[in-house]
Amino acid sequence: GEGPAAFGTGAPSDLGGDDRYRLRAWGQGFGLAGGLGLLWDRGGQDLYAAAGEPDFYQRGSGLSGAQGAAFGFRGRLGGGIAILLDDGGDDRYEAQMFAQGLGYYYGLGLLWDRGGSDAYHAFRYAQGNGVHEAAGVLGDDGGDDRYALDNGYGQGMGLDLGVGALVDRGGDDAYRARFGAQ
Repeated sequence: GEGPAAFGTGAPSDLGGDDRYRLRAWGQGFGLAGGLGLLWDRGGQDLYAAAGEPDFYQRGSGLSGAQGAAFGFRGRLGGGIAILLDDGGDDRYEAQMFAQGLGYYYGLGLLWDRGGSDAYHAFRYAQGNGVHEAAGVLGDDGGDDRYALDNGYGQGMGLDLGVGALVDRGGDDAYRARFGAQ
């Protein structure tokens, strides 16, 4: 829910107010093959929370696939385009793996927050991470922001011919990750 798409378009928008977006996985601007998934919130103090499905590889956290995450099916179909756009407010973004401006296997994932003092928290493969010939971007236009990865692979990191970017355009920010980041 909340802006997923496969071979089509999913594009809910919210014009304002303090909102709570919660889901288990696979939404909040999520694009599979041939899809454009967009979630656009025009303002307010918002919470974006994505739990996660169990990880077959047991990497320490669940699979979120959310908050501007685009996925392809390795060896079969390239990923789609995923966008989470928030126009302002002091927002919180919480996810586990594969989230917050993440592109996987020829996908393009984008999370862009246009203002406010925001907090981003994920476990791994997040916050401007491109994996397997994909592109992932996390952009924030200003405010005193906090970026936290409990493990690694993110905060502007490309993996296996991928491109990852974290663009923060101002403020007194804090960054934390264990490895493979920044």
